Amino acid sequence: MTAAASVAVASLAAIPQLGFVHEDSGQAFVLDIADLYRHDILLEIAFGAAKESMQTSQPLERMVRRHAAKVFRQKAVIPT
Repeated sequence: MTAAASVAVASLAAIPQLGFVHEDSGQAFVLDIADLYRHDILLEIAFGAAKESMQTSQPLERMVRRHAAKVFRQKAVIPT
């Protein structure tokens, strides 16, 4: 999620250090943006990947990456 937020902040040419909630980080604004979507997106990725991993016996790490890519595209996370 942080990587997607970092891409979004960079594409806007915003200053990543100027956050509102996370003030002491070099990536404060990136973390603020990531927090806006963290619960909605990450819960879907985590539980969807775990379910798929149990059904297919694929490694969980692989399912998380595949599910994250799918959810990021479907929900247009970076453009939003």
